[in-house]
Amino acid sequence: MATSISIFFSVIIPVYNNESYIIRCLESVRNQTWRNFECLVINDGSTDSTQELIEATIKDDPRIILLNKPNEGLSSARNYGMQSAKGNVFAFLDSDDFWESYKLQQDSELYLSNPHISLTFCSCKTINEKGKIEKYLSKPFNNNPLELISENSVISSGSGVTLKRIVYEKIGLFNLSLRSFEDLEYWFRAAIHGFKFSYGDLPTVFIQRNSKSMSQNHNRMLKNNLLCFKIQLTLLNAHSEKTKKVNIYAFKRIKGVRKYTHKSNLFIGTKTAVLMGYELFKFNLRSIVPTNGLDS
Repeated sequence: MATSISIFFSVIIPVYNNESYIIRCLESVRNQTWRNFECLVINDGSTDSTQELIEATIKDDPRIILLNKPNEGLSSARNYGMQSAKGNVFAFLDSDDFWESYKLQQDSELYLSNPHISLTFCSCKTINEKGKIEKYLSKPFNNNPLELISENSVISSGSGVTLKRIVYEKIGLFNLSLRSFEDLEYWFRAAIHGFKFSYGDLPTVFIQRNSKSMSQNHNRMLKNNLLCFKIQLTLLNAHSEKTKKVNIYAFKRIKGVRKYTHKSNLFIGTKTAVLMGYELFKFNLRSIVPTNGLDS
């Protein structure tokens, strides 16, 4: 069984032009009750005062290391962090989110309780620009990778995920072709390779919602949702036979994409989702297409 001293976290924080929230994020890491960690802040070519704020904040804390690189996007920054990390467990945190002080403590206890666990995630709270809690996100996962193909967000946020180095060594880096849903594709890849997940009940992550969030860009989200789905199907078919059960989960995912695009008035996206589902699985179109302008 692992001992507490054997768990050394590498906290990986990608940041790009986030002078508004980066200090809050870093302070939440510095205040962790679990002290055995390093924190790698990957500055992805920021052009505002982000770099200066980070340097002033971390100058007296050798655990926090600033790494500067050209702007290449979130996945590239996370990959750079993993490639630079010294820890045996990686913890991801987006720069506009922040943790409760017991975040890493809860994760360490999950790993210590079961040596077969390779990835942890937790409940989250979303907050608006005024700091008010809007939503509580809690979706336990039963280690069925098919759930990750039928649901858009079984794991509520990448800021709640930690994983052992062995996962990275086995499945590699984040997919650079995805500009969103890259984390969903990565967790799915871990699950399909047989790594075990564990869920922490305590909400230890605050997810910042704001008007500039990438999640507000519906067209980009749709494109990457479908691309992620296609990648998942390819991986799934490479690891198991395409059974009726697989089709059922894929059908649920296509319906979810259709529902999202219809609610967002993305009618071209709705058509794309329907045609993709029909091409892949010969679905009954009437079971997917909205009727009377309303979602079923």
